[in-house]
Amino acid sequence: MYRLAVGEHFAYAFTNAGDEEIEDVSAAVPGHGEVYGQAGMSGHSKAFHLINVWAEEGRRVPEVLQVRWRKLPEPGGKPYTGKPVGPYTVKVRERIPPEILKQVHSSADLQLRLIFAIQNQGVDFRWELREYGWEVIGTKLLRSGE
Repeated sequence: MYRLAVGEHFAYAFTNAGDEEIEDVSAAVPGHGEVYGQAGMSGHSKAFHLINVWAEEGRRVPEVLQVRWRKLPEPGGKPYTGKPVGPYTVKVRERIPPEILKQVHSSADLQLRLIFAIQNQGVDFRWELREYGWEVIGTKLLRSGE
């Protein structure tokens, strides 16, 4: 899939890297509202839940993101009544090198994937730069920590 315009095309990716079942996962950009919501995630989930943000929408990689969720209630408990966790405020934009943001902004064939792994105690953040091709997920070019 190719984009029609340049700009900051990115995707939010969320996964549960903790060992507990969680529910009611949400993430919000302060002042702009919710950008992600998920009913439930199993512990040690390997699957990413992706939300694409298209450059055509005029959006930018956020400065910060607030992530919250609920622990699954005890067996027999009503859904969405488990203990709330968070919000955790995660600094995003300042943790991505300026040259990566510039590359993403100037190329219609690049996507920046913002990956949030929910841990037992907090949220881990990393990023990946992907080149879009004929494959849906694209080819990984670079990621944080490399």
